[in-house]
Amino acid sequence: MRVIWILIPFFLGTHGTSGVSVKVGKASDGFVEQISTPATSVSTEVEWIPLKPPLTVPTPIANPTPAILVPINPALPGAHLGNQPIEILGLPGTPNLPEEVLNALPAAPTPVGNINLTRAGTNTRTALIGGTVRIEPYLFTYNTASMIVRLYEADGTEVLFSGKPLLQWRRTDDMDASGVHFRGVRDASSMVITAGDPSPRTGLSYSFTITASQKIRASMSGNPVAGRAYLRVNGPAGMF
Repeated sequence: MRVIWILIPFFLGTHGTSGVSVKVGKASDGFVEQISTPATSVSTEVEWIPLKPPLTVPTPIANPTPAILVPINPALPGAHLGNQPIEILGLPGTPNLPEEVLNALPAAPTPVGNINLTRAGTNTRTALIGGTVRIEPYLFTYNTASMIVRLYEADGTEVLFSGKPLLQWRRTDDMDASGVHFRGVRDASSMVITAGDPSPRTGLSYSFTITASQKIRASMSGNPVAGRAYLRVNGPAGMF
């Protein structure tokens, strides 16, 4: 700390004035200021505070390269990720997650198999993979019975063919020669008439291509002869 002494002479008398010289600054580079003041003498100390240079702002870097975020590998507690080789960090590949974390992850859908109805009922399947689906119907009945296979998009919208479902077959009794409608077209060969007696043809098969996430709903209703009538929907392994 530097001290500036200001000396003001004191003169007796109530009406007198005097000039005062004041030196301000460090001893080496101060300056003198002449001040007129009443005739008094005062001595005081003033603290000299040097002027600090202005703060400088760093020049911003043009087009900085963003830092790449690397996931933390729990197998390396306390490790500094920036100094670890990519193989040690477990990338690429499956992270070495704790078992409780892995158990909390949603499991992949498990295939439940094809559809095989042998009596009245309904089954629904979602295609886990795309591919060719084969439908095998056989409507043996003495009373009113029907088979329907519907195809749905993932959002639930039904896919229709000339206003009809994917496959439809309805017979009122054993003398009804109505055949299968597949993709909106009647298959006349689905019924065999022998001496005026209509019978459903065995071994019928209809194929189409399904995409992953589409759904199939197969149903058999009415009075099909249990154990003889059937409705099967088959896909490659892992599809349903």
